[in-house]
Amino acid sequence: MKKYYWLKLKDDFFTQKAIKKLRKIAGGDTFTIIYLKMMLVAIKSEGKIFHEGIETNFHEELALDLDEDEENVKLTISYLLNHGLMEESQNEYFLPESITNTGSESDSAERVRKFRNKTLQCNSDVTSSNALVTTSNAEVTTCNTEKEIEIEKEKRERKKKYNKDSEEILSYLNLKSGSNYRMIDSNLKLIDALINKGYSKQDVLTVIDKKTEEWNGTDYQQYLRPMTLFGNKFESYLNQPIIKKQSNYERTTDKLTELFNQYGGEENEQTRDIKNIFNI
Repeated sequence: MKKYYWLKLKDDFFTQKAIKKLRKIAGGDTFTIIYLKMMLVAIKSEGKIFHEGIETNFHEELALDLDEDEENVKLTISYLLNHGLMEESQNEYFLPESITNTGSESDSAERVRKFRNKTLQCNSDVTSSNALVTTSNAEVTTCNTEKEIEIEKEKRERKKKYNKDSEEILSYLNLKSGSNYRMIDSNLKLIDALINKGYSKQDVLTVIDKKTEEWNGTDYQQYLRPMTLFGNKFESYLNQPIIKKQSNYERTTDKLTELFNQYGGEENEQTRDIKNIFNI
């Protein structure tokens, strides 16, 4: 007689502290899905998953079975073991939650259940409408979950692709210049190329400091961008002296000094006119 199994989640499954913590970490939604798929595998063998030796490591074999990324499966297993959601014994891995959340029935029982449900089925238009709304909401939830997973996956792939300091440097440029350059390939690869050439993180931050000090509030402010700062002129920017901008007061004072010296430093009609112009 054939037997069917299904996974029944308790209403507090997603409010458990261990699950809430899992979902909050980077890639947490992906790890949660992997955990659910692991329980689906375990319910057919009394909550156990076995390492059959097809792959050298258990996580590699399980990744093959679940059609999931090996690194994600490895991280999920590590989290489950550390938080008591999984137990290890030689080549066996036990998932306690899969036992308490398992339902089963024989094929004959399934036929009786379906017949009873069909008999009790309500043909009300309202019920049908509610069912459509529920289905629609489920599809939206699934879509949002998939989108979140894709975003987390994109973040992980970007971190693998670029130096860990590249995003911090771009964020620093945004902060100093008041810009909002995105963490995309065209921006990050310029910083990454500098670091790969041997420039330090501090070198790049120094160039940002120098050029923002020099260009902020001028016509050159538009050039406070990755393409300009981290391009072919980076070496010259790095080695230039710090050019401190003068305040309006400092410029006015210097101009007055220059004019006063020009006319011999004596109080006369011309110097009085100059003082009047500058409200001195």
